[in-house]
Amino acid sequence: MPLVLLLAPVLVMLGLMAWSAMGSLDVARSAAVFAGQQPFCIQTGGQRRGYKPALGLNALSPFAMKSKSRGLFHGVLVVDGQPGPTLYNWSRAREQWDFLPDRAAADVTIRCLPRRNFTQRMTWWPDRARVGQPDGAFVRIGDRSYLIAPDFRGQVSQRSLFFQASTPDFLPVPDEGQESRMRFGNSVEFRSSEWMLDLLERREPQDLDSAGSRPTLRPDKDGFTFFVGRDERGVPHTVVLCTPQTQRNPMSCQHRFYTDGAMWTFSHRLDQLQSWREMQAVFRARVDGFAEAGRRAEEQAFGDAATD
Repeated sequence: MPLVLLLAPVLVMLGLMAWSAMGSLDVARSAAVFAGQQPFCIQTGGQRRGYKPALGLNALSPFAMKSKSRGLFHGVLVVDGQPGPTLYNWSRAREQWDFLPDRAAADVTIRCLPRRNFTQRMTWWPDRARVGQPDGAFVRIGDRSYLIAPDFRGQVSQRSLFFQASTPDFLPVPDEGQESRMRFGNSVEFRSSEWMLDLLERREPQDLDSAGSRPTLRPDKDGFTFFVGRDERGVPHTVVLCTPQTQRNPMSCQHRFYTDGAMWTFSHRLDQLQSWREMQAVFRARVDGFAEAGRRAEEQAFGDAATD
């Protein structure tokens, strides 16, 4: 067999590697040009749950910077500024950054923290510290930023926060795979309350304040007992679905409440139902802590940019 045929696969592989490396460098260089002297960062749509920060040049290659969801751009350039960041979308067809108007930019969840000379900091392999990205899950939703510490194994989808914590104190729990995600999963979804209110259609819920320390289960045809909390106008703000508590299913109540433009969801034991207000307050305080961590991370990035 001729030598050229033997070497053909190797030559093709080397060619693809060179093409990929050149693509990464082109993306990085053009991002730096668009940003100018402003802090910036790049996030990619390479996962179905949402964007993630690019931590190395390898994340900018044509193979990696490819969206797996129709609702995500392949890559987003976030350029810091006033009154807010300016966003650009990477066009694979034109191989350039395209400006995102306000309507399109409003649908983008910002997952990276702008830093000065972001792409110049990059190496070929992911290095979170080198590119100035904090540990944990960072996200900016609207005018508020959040940083979920690694112990909580936070994840972020479009306009939603997810993390694992125990009730009633909402502290981190050991990772036990799918079981712990089901038992200790908590979420804050910035959406309307319609979905939660739809749960009450054709139901006869019990009043939460009347449930007492030993709530009575009155299962419907689906096996759920519904409890509801209402405001002074009678509008529901809390819906709890409970099933009998068992050893296999100790967290037998799914608890949802709506406040601050978001639906908050967590699970707890049936015998904790009487403390529903206290648990909601602790849950909100925990997420406020994530918001404070996000604010501090942005302040630190802004201070670092001023001294770079």
